[in-house]
Amino acid sequence: MLFKPPEDCTTTHSGCVNLSPGWFEQGHDVGNSLYISYDYSFHIFNGCQTEEDDLKPSASLKLENSNTGGRAWLCDIAESSALISAVLRVVHPDQYLMGRSAIEKMGEQEPLIAVLAIWISVFNAVQILSNRETPRHRDRSSPPWYDILTTVGPYQSAMFELPGVGLRFPYNSGTIISLCGRILRHGVSEADGDRVCLAYYMRENVQRRLGSTFAGWSKRYTEIVT
Repeated sequence: MLFKPPEDCTTTHSGCVNLSPGWFEQGHDVGNSLYISYDYSFHIFNGCQTEEDDLKPSASLKLENSNTGGRAWLCDIAESSALISAVLRVVHPDQYLMGRSAIEKMGEQEPLIAVLAIWISVFNAVQILSNRETPRHRDRSSPPWYDILTTVGPYQSAMFELPGVGLRFPYNSGTIISLCGRILRHGVSEADGDRVCLAYYMRENVQRRLGSTFAGWSKRYTEIVT
């Protein structure tokens, strides 16, 4: 079991949530038009979407669901989200410009405006992982761009591992890591205490839906700031 048992959590519950100001609805595949036209009945059966479908905000970020806490959390984390965007501006300027352009294009879509007013990030998604260890893995569905991870909480002993390049170092609260998860195998050990990870990332199909000019591979090294 990767999540810490509830009885061992002291300041925050275990769990995982993904938030976005605009993406394709979760629980459905996103097919391309060639595949859909080839077998329309299979498309209907599986509830597939195409990349021409409208983007939708995460349910907890909609105005009618403001009591769920998602919008309040975004406001509380605004300064940190801006800092994360600034880190991306340094380590991968082309990706930063691509992300900023995509957010601006989202602002032209009426259903997304209310969320974008409090979404202070050039990334189009963030995953919040609470009290979870992460086995070594690659993000195989991730595009060749940087994700940015930061970790916070009253904990000790967590280690961040990059076995492919022979790195293993303390993953202390406040650490910020930018890396291409598709290329570098990575993982995080169990922490002694409560730990929350924020993983900012960009979905390739959202960028394509918005007509983004894709950023290429970064030529900079992985950045680690503690």
